[in-house]
Amino acid sequence: MNNHNAELLAACDARIKILLDTSAYIELEKVADNTGIDTIYELSRWYGDVEYFVSQSVFQELCKTKDNGLEIPNIHYDNVRRILEDDIVGDKTKHNEFLYEDKKGRIKSIKMNAISLADYGCILLCQNNKDLILLTNDHKIIKSANALINGRLMDVPTLFRYLATDSALNNIKNDPLNSTRKELKVKWEKANKWYEENGGYNPPKKVYLPLPDID
Repeated sequence: MNNHNAELLAACDARIKILLDTSAYIELEKVADNTGIDTIYELSRWYGDVEYFVSQSVFQELCKTKDNGLEIPNIHYDNVRRILEDDIVGDKTKHNEFLYEDKKGRIKSIKMNAISLADYGCILLCQNNKDLILLTNDHKIIKSANALINGRLMDVPTLFRYLATDSALNNIKNDPLNSTRKELKVKWEKANKWYEENGGYNPPKKVYLPLPDID
């Protein structure tokens, strides 16, 4: 096991640990640009029960998006502790073969959708760290990752719906009068509504993306 990643995750006391892939971050940026609701900022500012991370490969991909008008997330500059080291072996640009453990504890190989090195790395990080939930809006990743990481994945609308629940809002920080809870609930409902009305990605019907069970 990667000691750096193990130490980072062990030091995090949040019950929900989210790993963002490139597609998810770009979608969150679209929402921020069109609604003024900055999910990354709101999570950092208020939600003590939810923490998020990115992999080195995803960070590198996000750096390349700057030329396309997207800004590199401030979190990468200010909180390096949130960047997880990749567990990738090899330098192939595309991967379609995955290892997994069956119900009898045997390691097997399976070929699935071909995905990028960074996306492959995200799935591998979630396989090696059982408390990570993958946040993605990529159709291929959802189809590939669902079985490999036992359903520990969310798309962006699912995240918005979860953040608006009482279970999530009851754990926000520094809100003795509950005023921020009400404001945040309205924000996430607005973000989800905008996303649904403006071509937000709809996951395959056969894949069930439940809200995280933190009870």
